[in-house]
Amino acid sequence: MEFTAQDLFYMLNDTDYRQLGGCDTLKASADLIKLRQLDLVVFKKGGRSTYYVESANLSMSYSVNQNTHGESQNTHGSSQQSQDESRSNRDSLWNELPDEIRLRIDLLRAREINREKVESTILCIFKLRAFQAWEIALLLKRQENELKRRYLAPLVLEGKLN
Repeated sequence: MEFTAQDLFYMLNDTDYRQLGGCDTLKASADLIKLRQLDLVVFKKGGRSTYYVESANLSMSYSVNQNTHGESQNTHGSSQQSQDESRSNRDSLWNELPDEIRLRIDLLRAREINREKVESTILCIFKLRAFQAWEIALLLKRQENELKRRYLAPLVLEGKLN
């Protein structure tokens, strides 16, 4: 999986983490403490405005070549070329998937409310090979940043993805 730490942590407070992770206060606190112990986030005190930022270790762990999908689309002149390239990329990725996973993806609604259903589909995809975040976003027809925040980051924190 290829994404940067900046995509996961800008300035994250306890409330943000609870909302992103869909968890209660105790679970969020435990997760954030574990991230601090692993030296992946840095705790910034500021009274009511206490927050976490990425540590240098997290930045190094997930630093990637940014010249993958996003920048290649921006260098093309017309949006039509970008759309055609995106469609072509999705088609080639789609052809890599076995029928069972294609069916799982087809059964996901655009705004699927069953988190476990989306997560289990993502985990099935990652069993095939290490995909980049933008590839998963293309396959699931989701926004890359939303996919990272809502699904990939929690799966990494839970140790289900690495």
